[in-house]
Amino acid sequence: MTNLAGLPKSLYEKIYCARGQAENLIKAHKLHLDANQFRLLTHTAAAVSCRRMAAFCCWPRSSVG
Repeated sequence: MTNLAGLPKSLYEKIYCARGQAENLIKAHKLHLDANQFRLLTHTAAAVSCRRMAAFCCWPRSSVG
């Protein structure tokens, strides 16, 4: 049921199908975003680990004393 004016077939094709397509695109975007966030998290963790290892192993330490 709808209160929109127009032929049923036209309303279905132009409004309801477009709405369903928009919802599908939002769902796909959320799934893609979650994958990108996980990839960003793993790359950040790797970068932090590399910097800490380099700081521990390679960079000169100042002598205190």
